[in-house]
Order: sequence, then C-alpha cells, then structure tokens
Amino acid sequence: MDAVPTNSLRMLAHVPAIGGAVLRLIHAIPANADLDLGLRELAILRVTQRDQARYAWTQHAAIAKAIDISEGQIDALEHGQIPAKLFSSRERALLAFVDEALDLPGLRTKHSPGLRRNSLDPWPLRIAVSRE
Repeated sequence: MDAVPTNSLRMLAHVPAIGGAVLRLIHAIPANADLDLGLRELAILRVTQRDQARYAWTQHAAIAKAIDISEGQIDALEHGQIPAKLFSSRERALLAFVDEALDLPGLRTKHSPGLRRNSLDPWPLRIAVSRE
C-alpha cells in the first residue's frame, strides 16, 4: 500500500527549501533515536491528546493503527487513560515520562529510572516530547 502524504507534508511541498529541511529533521530524529516506532507513536499520541491537537492526533492515530497499536490502546489514550491491562510496564514508564516532560519545565525526570528499568533511554524522548 502506498503512503498518502498528510496535508502538512503537501503544504511543505510548495516551499521546497523549507520542506526539504523539515523532512530531513523529521527523518533524522527517529533514525538516530533508539526508540521503536510503536513506542514513538504512543508518546506522540500522548502529547497530542494532552495538547488537544486534534489534527495531529488524527494523523498519528492512523499511523498507530497501521503499525498495529491496538484500538484499545488508542481509545484509552484518547480519553487520557493508561490502564495496566492495555499497556505493558515499558509503555507505562514511557507514558509517565511523557506526562512529566509535559508538566515540568526543564524536564526534571523522576521517571528516568523507570525508563531505564524498562530498557528505554530518556534522551531521545526528551527530543521527541520537547515543545520548545
């Protein structure tokens, strides 16, 4: 199945100099981060839900479905929930970190030990979650 570009990517196509730079950045972050796509999409969904960014939510919910994140997980995140029966300890550690990163300026990370216990490095997440 061929991927259909999102509206934001189509918009960038009209400004090649900026579009090319943005696409290089978009591809550089996941390529250089030790975070699998499923965890990355869960983090993005959490950020978009917390920020009430419906457009981004819709785009990333479709991506999440395409990479086999369960409908139950997507629905739970959409309602701001992270039930243990749907999310592994690794996923819950990631989402706790995302919540803390969104709530605390400067990313003081009391949840970093939980990430490390679940074999997740907090540094790539700081880049992915940063709003600045």
